[in-house]
Amino acid sequence: MHDDHACPYCDLAELRRNAFVLENDHCLLSIKPSETGALEGAGIIVPKAHRPTVFDLTPQEWTATQDLLMQARAYLDAVIAPDGYNAGWNVGAVGGQHVMHAHFHVIRIPFISPTIRNVTGLPAPRPEPVSLLLAPLGLNGLCSPFNRSPYYSSIPG
Repeated sequence: MHDDHACPYCDLAELRRNAFVLENDHCLLSIKPSETGALEGAGIIVPKAHRPTVFDLTPQEWTATQDLLMQARAYLDAVIAPDGYNAGWNVGAVGGQHVMHAHFHVIRIPFISPTIRNVTGLPAPRPEPVSLLLAPLGLNGLCSPFNRSPYYSSIPG
């Protein structure tokens, strides 16, 4: 049997505290202020019932997650107007899941730079973090298989 007191995402009151919250019968979205400001507007969608991974969700929880994701996007588009989003699940410790209660990450991507443009004239997607780390060392060619997309054509290096 699961001990709800050991799981921080089973504590719905804590997820609601000092947060922007949307919820339905099966899931809850919590967007808390960022402690560092780096992930302002980032949030998680969790099933209200304890489910260890995304593979344990019921069909109703899948639908409820999608409903909250669309509401979160509308809210963040109106309030923050990000250039894009990272959204997804981490599964298991090796997959990056640190809290063993299924949670869907909704992370807004801010505008990067008015000088970085892709071939369509629109702001380019962020380069891979590996590219950013290797570029100052003159080693960004190691990431060339990842940067062959025309969308990366104007990123220096």
